[in-house]
Amino acid sequence: MCSYTISEGPIALQILIGRLREDPSIPLLGLTTSVHNHTAQRAYYKAGFKNLREYDAPGYGRCLLMVMSLSHD
Repeated sequence: MCSYTISEGPIALQILIGRLREDPSIPLLGLTTSVHNHTAQRAYYKAGFKNLREYDAPGYGRCLLMVMSLSHD
């Protein structure tokens, strides 16, 4: 069982994204969630991720690949 509150998840994600943005060798972030996990999809969209494509992941079923550009221009 997780010991964190609902609001800690988005904060942790923003901290991670912020730290990864500091590294100019990381141009892109990607993550995967189930196509049925609409709560996660909304959270990742709010964080700045965009839908790239759906695919079938062995053992996990239909998934959605989401990405975020960390363009350092």
